[in-house]
Amino acid sequence: RVMKTKRGDTMAILQLDDRSARIEVTVYADVFNESRELLGKDEIIIVEGTVAHDDYSGGLSVRAKSLRSLLQARASYVAELTIELHQNQLSEALTEQLASALETARGGDCPVALWYCLPRSRARVQLGENWRVLPSDDLLQTLRECVGQEAVALHYA
Repeated sequence: RVMKTKRGDTMAILQLDDRSARIEVTVYADVFNESRELLGKDEIIIVEGTVAHDDYSGGLSVRAKSLRSLLQARASYVAELTIELHQNQLSEALTEQLASALETARGGDCPVALWYCLPRSRARVQLGENWRVLPSDDLLQTLRECVGQEAVALHYA
């Protein structure tokens, strides 16, 4: 719900639902104005805020300090993207697919590391600074289609 405060500022009351519980989030004008484009029905957002007892409802409520999209939160907190490659799956075509996928996502702050796996050993190859990426859903999906669901992982600090 979007509403006006007594001072004429716009604020919102959100209801977050993860199918196990619901909680109301109050988004005051300063945070609302910064995050307006993120708010919509069935949008996934990350809320940072303060949880307190709500005297009106008798339950808990949250006062939002910041709202982020999933991509914004992922980009802020991710420490590294790893891709696991096995000796038997390497080919020139796969190398070109990986390079193309990473090329389209370059320009972010997320470092990329490759794990090259042999039957009895593994080697970690850290890609250079110019291969840092923005870890978008599209990039992750493309990489998982290339090397498999379990071979692509995001690691958080």
